[in-house]
Amino acid sequence: MQTVYQHKLFYNLDNIFDVSSLLNLEDTFYQLFAKNYNKSSSPWAAGGIDIESNHPYIQEHPILYHTYHNKDFNFLFHSDEQKFGQGSSNCNWSEELSIYLQLKYGAVSPYKFLHLIDHKKNTDCTKICFNDWVFEFPTIIDFIDNLPFNNFENISLIFTPKYIQQGYHRDFNLYPIEKPDKLCKDIPELDLDVLWCRFNLNRPFYLYDIDKCGNILKEIPVEGYAVTFNHYNWHGNIHPADGASLTIKFEGEFTSEFKDRIVSLG
Repeated sequence: MQTVYQHKLFYNLDNIFDVSSLLNLEDTFYQLFAKNYNKSSSPWAAGGIDIESNHPYIQEHPILYHTYHNKDFNFLFHSDEQKFGQGSSNCNWSEELSIYLQLKYGAVSPYKFLHLIDHKKNTDCTKICFNDWVFEFPTIIDFIDNLPFNNFENISLIFTPKYIQQGYHRDFNLYPIEKPDKLCKDIPELDLDVLWCRFNLNRPFYLYDIDKCGNILKEIPVEGYAVTFNHYNWHGNIHPADGASLTIKFEGEFTSEFKDRIVSLG
């Protein structure tokens, strides 16, 4: 497993992060997601799991990406609905197809993403470029503008329904079929900073040590409302949660001052 900063698997940032402002916006974030649910998407990515994986958990809980590529089916689209915000050119990855694969093959779609950044307009020269509909929530805009980032690559709201297992994944080798030139044999060096936030400490989140056969060697619970960790490690939750949840993942570059404060945590 790979570490962040001073050789730790994760840092609980609650003592150096404005947790109170985050929690004060809980209902506002819920409203933002609920009112824009139709713009959210299922997790169409391999998540660092080999397309022919023999992991027992994946065999029992086949993910959408693997099902799409491993099964022979004929599905006709009756709308222009396309996969939203995931950065892939495969327009066949729709929510219609997600439902079909779940019904026909028992595929799982454990959560929904809603991306706040307009990736078509966001560039290295700008700190952030929001989708237009985010501006209907100025308190969220103000909160994000004051986060300790120099720039943002992605901001995702992640909704998990009640009693659903999220599973586990890693955030590299996302599209091995569509983007084979970007495959990594080993865990890549961490090239961006991650801030993961939750509104309820009872919402479980773990880092996993998993061997090549898919055996879970260690399950490490992550602590805190605000956390940074190496998202190239296995992470997620294989236990059904007793309530629906919304979490937030910010990706980008921390300010040097904030990095120094993280290091000072020891």
